[in-house]
Amino acid sequence: MSRSARLCLSVVLVSTFALVVAASAFAATPRWVTHVKTYPGGISAGVRAQISTSVARAQARYAESRLFAPVPGFLGQPLDNVQMNSDSNPPLPQDEANPLVAVAAANDYISGGVMVMRTSDGGRTWKSTRVNPAFNGTGDYCTGGDPTVAYSLRDHAFYLGQLCFFRALPVSEVQLYKSTDNGATWTPGFESSLVVSNFDYSASTVNPALFYDQEKLAIDNTPRSPHYGRLYVTYVKFHIKPSGFSDYCPVQVAYTDNVPTARPDLAVWQHTAVVPDNPNDDGIGETANQSAIPKVQRNGALDITYSLEDCNTGIDRHLRMQKSLDGGQTFLAHPIRIDFPGEFRDNPNPAD
Repeated sequence: MSRSARLCLSVVLVSTFALVVAASAFAATPRWVTHVKTYPGGISAGVRAQISTSVARAQARYAESRLFAPVPGFLGQPLDNVQMNSDSNPPLPQDEANPLVAVAAANDYISGGVMVMRTSDGGRTWKSTRVNPAFNGTGDYCTGGDPTVAYSLRDHAFYLGQLCFFRALPVSEVQLYKSTDNGATWTPGFESSLVVSNFDYSASTVNPALFYDQEKLAIDNTPRSPHYGRLYVTYVKFHIKPSGFSDYCPVQVAYTDNVPTARPDLAVWQHTAVVPDNPNDDGIGETANQSAIPKVQRNGALDITYSLEDCNTGIDRHLRMQKSLDGGQTFLAHPIRIDFPGEFRDNPNPAD
């Protein structure tokens, strides 16, 4: 069979596959949308903003530029800025071998992906590019954002994590991208490393009850550590009923030791439930989590701090920490409470 014929056949198969997936699995409104429209808290603000009227207006206004990277240059020149929400804490890791090099990332509500900013002169000048996620199940670009960035001393590379989801389809993924040129170029969307997904690519089925949120990345950068170079990604697994109510939303972690530069999609991830599932719970208590932050200690221990935050109201009740001494495979039998009576109280806006 000729190369052109194989290409044509491939396109037909992909198109047919996409139609089957769309017809069988993606018939209803995504549960995360119902959740956001029904409950004031739970799924994070960056995801919620994607169905807001302000984002819709901005995307319509700048539709022609959504999938194109900005022209490299100074970010200090006057720009036509549009405020989407109050997000104000983008990650900013540095090259540990060269402190003048740093990469930052923020939600890009125009493209639906991530805007990456980079500097090689200690922040005097910056250049930018867009990293847009894609869903291989249908061949469509998806909405992403919620970026997390970290530098690997072993790999001499920056890694970027972001979400992949749709406003009209129930797909939910966490994806990882790699840059070996200090943030100038990144893994293409369709070749990203799949950290976790609610879509079964072998069976072409989706679990509409699951939505993955607030991923955070940490890398073991201590050469003498037994897990030197290991990547850890924490995320919150929302289990959502058809009504939009989330009965549990625990912290989980995925980890891998190798993300091939040429084929990040070949990376193999292991998954551990930092906090176990609790089906048919009330969305409050130990299995209601958010804001998980992983930190790798110099001895290779993995610490994860997180809040007990109601799955549907966003009320923060307590702070917890978990620890793994075997590279993320297992955790303490009971989490450590790191707040005590009189030391912690949710702020004046309990629904944030």
